[in-house]
Amino acid sequence: MVAREKTQQVRQLVVKAADQLFYQKGYNLTSFSDIASASNVPRGNLNYYFKTKDEVLVAVIEYRVTQMQQMLADWEQQYKTPLERLRRYAQIVSNVKNEVTQYGCPMGTLNLELGKVQQGLQRITREQFEVFEYWIKKQFQLMGCSKKMPLI
Repeated sequence: MVAREKTQQVRQLVVKAADQLFYQKGYNLTSFSDIASASNVPRGNLNYYFKTKDEVLVAVIEYRVTQMQQMLADWEQQYKTPLERLRRYAQIVSNVKNEVTQYGCPMGTLNLELGKVQQGLQRITREQFEVFEYWIKKQFQLMGCSKKMPLI
């Protein structure tokens, strides 16, 4: 395996582990040691991939946004009409109701936590909401229902 591929794989392991920890424990209660343990990457090696926890947060948001965009693109292919796509969107919460009941909304809880004392970091999380906002508006526009809702 090429060293660059290995680096990307390990980095992705760290991001996925951090994503789960930020969701389940919260950003402020998650330490670098927690991330190292959850990703099976030695604590000292994390600095090779990320210098700060804020850098990890940026990578987690980028990962989440990419996942959301892929999911929505898949729905564009899978569901023929905007109404079917919106119905599928509405099912998101019911599909993960146990997690949402226990930890809250992954996007909302992180945004709320950061908004209390870390508003600079909170701005980073905005893109998650914008992806869904843009896509939902687009679906309504395709149905001819949203003349007053300009795309951002």
